[in-house]
Amino acid sequence: MSADGASYTRLSDDYVQSPEYRKAFTFRADTAQRNHLTRVAEERKKQGAELAIYHRSVSAYMNALADLAGDEAPNFDPELDAMVDAAAQARYLTEEKAEAVRALGKAFTGALASTYQQRELKQVIEHANAPLQTVIASMTVIMEGFAESLNTEQAVFVSYHQTLIGMGEEKGQDGTMREPVAAQMAYANLELGKPAYAARARAIPRYIETLQKIGVAHQSLYDHRHRISDQEVLSQLARQTRQIRAAYIAVRAVG
Repeated sequence: MSADGASYTRLSDDYVQSPEYRKAFTFRADTAQRNHLTRVAEERKKQGAELAIYHRSVSAYMNALADLAGDEAPNFDPELDAMVDAAAQARYLTEEKAEAVRALGKAFTGALASTYQQRELKQVIEHANAPLQTVIASMTVIMEGFAESLNTEQAVFVSYHQTLIGMGEEKGQDGTMREPVAAQMAYANLELGKPAYAARARAIPRYIETLQKIGVAHQSLYDHRHRISDQEVLSQLARQTRQIRAAYIAVRAVG
């Protein structure tokens, strides 16, 4: 697998791993909750595979579109179809979502850099806009779910450490704290963990906002596709495809 396809954002990795983090801060006696988190972790692995395909497909599409806008032959990721087929077979992707990803590659079928560049661009954008919006919407839904998951994870993290602090600071019959060192260590871990949660909480809306920018920018290309013979619009198209690619790089760098 290429480095591009293997590149998850740290944020989406965190989403997949979140149930395991929560399990680490769940007391062993709470077997029902721990078993629940095990099931959630398995579901998140599927979503992680889904996100990986979305990232790779959007990246491949943006690269190929920019190539075509720059009057170069577009080169769409040749491995993506096989990845999508495997994910659909494993039921990581519904057939509807799998078809949306496949459609991004199919949009470039027969598209070549040539004197027909304007026509090719129009056709690619026309065919790809709906599936691209579907993929972006799916990515957005997953990351909105992470915002809720992160709030729960942070609450569990805080509650766990506060419980340990309370147990350690409980006073014995002689009036001294039972485990002052353990209480201090729990307090230190609690304080050390807060900045990481704050950073992730800030990153999620930025991530979603960037995805939305990609969708809006491409929709603009679609809305103006019939004017693509206008040289000014063609020049704008080149700028917008570069902006879309930059926005996608920003998505991958968040977190």
